[in-house]
Amino acid sequence: MIVKRFATALLAGLLVSACADASTSSHHAAARPTGSATSTSSAHPATNSKLAGRVPDAHCPDGKGIGVDTAEWTSQAAGNGDDLPGLTATMEANGDTLVIASGDPTATTAIAAEFRTSCELDPAFGDNGATQLSAPGFPVNVSAVFPTADGGALITGGTSVLDGRWFVGKLTARGQLDRAFGEHGWAVLPWAGTATTIAVAPSGNIVVGGLGNDNGSSSVGEITAQGQPVTSFGTRGQTAMPPWHDGGVDGVWFEPDGNILALVGGGNMGCWGVTAVTLTPSGRGVPGFTAAFDRALKSADPDRASDLPIFVGGLTIGSNGFHLVGTAQDDCVDNPPQRKPNPSQRVIDIAFGYDGNLDPSSGRNGVTGFSAPMAALGWVLPQSDTSVLLVTSPDRGASDQHGRDNLLVYRISDTGRLETSYADHGIADVTLPYTVGSDVVPGVWPLPVSNGQRAAVVTTNAKGNAVVLIPVAAR
Repeated sequence: MIVKRFATALLAGLLVSACADASTSSHHAAARPTGSATSTSSAHPATNSKLAGRVPDAHCPDGKGIGVDTAEWTSQAAGNGDDLPGLTATMEANGDTLVIASGDPTATTAIAAEFRTSCELDPAFGDNGATQLSAPGFPVNVSAVFPTADGGALITGGTSVLDGRWFVGKLTARGQLDRAFGEHGWAVLPWAGTATTIAVAPSGNIVVGGLGNDNGSSSVGEITAQGQPVTSFGTRGQTAMPPWHDGGVDGVWFEPDGNILALVGGGNMGCWGVTAVTLTPSGRGVPGFTAAFDRALKSADPDRASDLPIFVGGLTIGSNGFHLVGTAQDDCVDNPPQRKPNPSQRVIDIAFGYDGNLDPSSGRNGVTGFSAPMAALGWVLPQSDTSVLLVTSPDRGASDQHGRDNLLVYRISDTGRLETSYADHGIADVTLPYTVGSDVVPGVWPLPVSNGQRAAVVTTNAKGNAVVLIPVAAR
């Protein structure tokens, strides 16, 4: 789901950093979690004094890690909404984690940092691991980042959370803005709202999905590799998605025939669900697909309490179809416990063909599932061996014995079965650093990332003055 659409409060002050401690209940014996390696040197790694500094980290050789200063997030400008912060991250093919923090040191700038481990930045990136990205005269609020084949990255978001326009920025492998893209590395698009997802099409063009300024409106658009709208795509470069209250585009993928698969999520007050749309490469809707998908989703979970399945999760794509992986539950996440004391929920893996119908060769008529705690948020991380990691954030009533938030990580095979050899009978329990209800950084959720071989979670520390990288066993 697009968690940013539920944010209503500004972020507190942060330092962007990483922490090598994996608070998982257990690890598979063969696993080498991302970030578990530490710097081999006891000396302080070189840092950019203007953007990066040392922060406490007991797992580094000298007890200190690297942090990227975003002190502007605590300023009066940020409190007034002028420098609204944003945060996104991705794990690259080499295992490095790229973090983008916007709204610092001004509303028109962002900081990009690339962490090798919690103890050091990649000195080849930017200026000793960090760099400031300046936009030419418009605010930058980042929401998604996509690593590119050349080692660089595309970033996207909006020039304002409420009434801005979509933008795309392009970074080189060394962390510099690609001046050949758009205007000085940025392309502000003629589409109102905020972009929320981005991917590179087989043609080399860039497909972007996002929200409109009208509540419930969302769309998918296409731009060239240089940042110009492809006006032949859809209607003047965009194709509208089915309207949904508080809805938006959660992700876009490319089918083997070149069609675009878009997952649209929506709902509020914890009553969340999804639908899907398939577009031709020219942005035209494939007739009958969404109706078939909705019928299949309904038949896959016939015991639910409402016409709209309450679903928290995501999508993974394959050569013959795609899987919807997440939790199906019969009560809204935000309902008080006394209203529904024993809600029924389970992890569910639903296999679809590219026509939107269930794939009966998988599971029981296309569906595999098992009991699981209720989830408030969910992310799907595809792995290189065709399995997936499903990361869920239990609802507030499911915190651990220490009163801290936690994430549950399920390793699910390509047949939808829980891989019990992983972690503790197939589930890793990742304890987050902060206590439930503390809202140390209002509006910021944990960000699970993976490159298919390794995995980690980007989140804040207990004080809310750092963003930490918690390694997660992927094997």
